[in-house]
Amino acid sequence: MAHHRSRFILALGMALAASFPSPAQTFRLLYTFTGGEDGGNPWDAPLLHDGMLYGTTWQGGINDYGVIYQLDIHTGAETVLHTFQGGTADGAKPDAGLARDAAGNLYGVTDAAGAYNSGTAFQLQPSGNLILSSFTGANGGGPQTTLVGDGHGNYYGGAYFFGPRDNGTLFKLDPAGTITLLLAFNNVDGGGPKFGPLVLRDGDLYGTTFYGGKYNLGTLYRLNLASGKETVLHSFSGPDGAYPVAGLTADSAGNLYGTTTSGGAHEGSNCIGQAPGCGTVFKLANSDTLTTLYSFSGTGDGSGPQGAPSLDSQGTIYGTTNQGGTVVPQICEFGCATVFKIDTAGNFTTVYTFTNSADGLGMYAGVTIGSDGTLYGSTPGGGAFGNGTIFAIQP
Repeated sequence: MAHHRSRFILALGMALAASFPSPAQTFRLLYTFTGGEDGGNPWDAPLLHDGMLYGTTWQGGINDYGVIYQLDIHTGAETVLHTFQGGTADGAKPDAGLARDAAGNLYGVTDAAGAYNSGTAFQLQPSGNLILSSFTGANGGGPQTTLVGDGHGNYYGGAYFFGPRDNGTLFKLDPAGTITLLLAFNNVDGGGPKFGPLVLRDGDLYGTTFYGGKYNLGTLYRLNLASGKETVLHSFSGPDGAYPVAGLTADSAGNLYGTTTSGGAHEGSNCIGQAPGCGTVFKLANSDTLTTLYSFSGTGDGSGPQGAPSLDSQGTIYGTTNQGGTVVPQICEFGCATVFKIDTAGNFTTVYTFTNSADGLGMYAGVTIGSDGTLYGSTPGGGAFGNGTIFAIQP
């Protein structure tokens, strides 16, 4: 597979590592996408490895089908590792993040294109060679979840569309590049696994579905890989959250953490999701009891979280909202997005609010936490060219 490689340095009005200080934290703009060959509109959180961020953009590139990028966190220099071509021989429109193995191979999915026009899974080797596997529709289509590996060369994810029951699927990508159907959702057990990473622990795969379940507001599930048995751990009902689109995060004790885009304790004109309420952050303890850790109000705290939360070494939860915070008339009437934290005592703090000026607009993903506690993330919109940004926050 032919690939395009080039380097872009911020200049001529593009802010490189610009800092926006506040009493609580420092915001640094690492890169602003132009929407051209460098890519545009990143949807997921970047992967951090050895001073480099790796990710995908949904648009941009020579063909406007998106790119895989590498960004140096010290210099702000971006390298395009692959430009998607679309068509039957390549993928298009990646909206998930990346996984990496010990050999430096990157793994991900694209929402569209491929041999059956149902999306693809790929391995990008350090040489630039791209190995592509196409979804058929029968094993799912439109994959949007960040893949998770088992350490033996297998990667697992979810496909939002199609499958035998037309409610999406869970799948395995093996070292030979074969995509195997693991589960076809039937709506009763959930439907439409969407963004973010799954959690793989002790032979069980954990995740969320956007809809389905007892109240058709989404589910939290467990799939045992050995038996193929799925268990619905929780069906969202509205007051406890609704329509989760993000993946999950686990702590060392096995507790799961996630977000819902709607539902929760607050309703009002600032909550514009598909159900009443501005969204929640939740914890599922021991695969049993779900606790709502926070309900968003849609004002300064944020609204509509779409990314999986992240935990630092002390157990502090960091996350993002797609709206809320600073309101910019005619651009983000309900707020331009926020970054928040919840400490181990349950105290909620807004870490940063976006303004759509230089910093960015909207958040479809959570943040990646570096070893020094720095938060790294992406915005799909805003920035100098309106095509998204990559940022760092020292909280």
